[in-house]
Amino acid sequence: MRPDYRILFSLILKERLEILKPSEVEELKKWVAECSHHRELYERLSRKDWASALARYDEIDVEKGLMKYHRRYVRRKVGYLWIAAAVAVLFIGLTVLFLPVRKDYPEVVRAITPGMSRAELVLSDGSVWNLETAVKEKRVMAGHAEAYNSGTRLSYKQLSDVSVCPAGKAVYNELRVPTGGEYQLTLSDGTKVWLNSQSRLRYPVVFTDSIRSVELTGEAYFEVAHDKHCPFHVQLRDHIRVEVLGTSFNVRNYPDEEIAETVLEEGCVRIIKDMRMAQLTPGMKAVYGKRAGDLSTEKVNTELYTSWRNGQFVFQNERLETILHKLSRWYEIHVFFQHESAKDLIFSGNIRKYDTIEKLLEAIGTAGGVRFGVKGNTITVFAEDK
Repeated sequence: MRPDYRILFSLILKERLEILKPSEVEELKKWVAECSHHRELYERLSRKDWASALARYDEIDVEKGLMKYHRRYVRRKVGYLWIAAAVAVLFIGLTVLFLPVRKDYPEVVRAITPGMSRAELVLSDGSVWNLETAVKEKRVMAGHAEAYNSGTRLSYKQLSDVSVCPAGKAVYNELRVPTGGEYQLTLSDGTKVWLNSQSRLRYPVVFTDSIRSVELTGEAYFEVAHDKHCPFHVQLRDHIRVEVLGTSFNVRNYPDEEIAETVLEEGCVRIIKDMRMAQLTPGMKAVYGKRAGDLSTEKVNTELYTSWRNGQFVFQNERLETILHKLSRWYEIHVFFQHESAKDLIFSGNIRKYDTIEKLLEAIGTAGGVRFGVKGNTITVFAEDK
């Protein structure tokens, strides 16, 4: 029977904090005396600088905010930092943050590769342009615009001297991003769009109306080119509209999710659903509940909702089911929960978007509460106490 290293980690940390109970003192002594491997591991961990480790934990505490966390960890390209939050014991969560993952831990998962830049462009005549195979190809489109594909970004350039909002009938294209994909788009007005996995954006090749309007299914981050004479609208499913003048924001509205949300980083937007309206200022989120039909707003840390655009997935006190569901779009994984109780385990942390999912699963498993079985791209989640 392989030893439970989490027990030793938590007991050593509690010993250093001088909060061990008498029964735990005996348990630790017995554990260390079992074999030379335990004794060697105990000595190594006992020499660890837990004071600095705890200081690092404070730096990414929720109360200090993810902006400080982003500056210190994400921009410096530090690796995986996972904390087990509500249901995993604090001490076990700290060991996940500050102890290296050993090769002899109970669960070692075969690498599941991340997604990549890939998409297809549907032209106005119904033909499809595979952007993976059309790298660096220029193509003149209808509507007085030229489209250029670099392999990661599709950019439109208006060819004529016609104003941004001329009179006439718009010609539409649609950019489709599959599971395990992402793509960047620059519209003819200069607006930049980052499309996430399983997302589609329908848009005019050249805007020909007094309103610049696009249609989104899925998730996208927008940096809208300012034009006070021609406002920008994002049309969503369920008859939801996001009205913009010039701003940076994230919109998420997948058909299989129960809410639609808009998070504002800069500028000002209005969310309109039927006769209801919510106006956002930077740092706010609007949420529309599809079942209840309610529209609400709240102050949030925008890093949690926009980090995917910058190559990170950041989670704060989220259910394991939600975390794996979000990651499934990028890693093309299928997730099954063998035990329902595992869905409600709460975790916080980050993972670099272009790394494999292996270390994330190992860290969560080491934190306690769950273990994973992996076969191909299917992940089965087991509650540890079952």
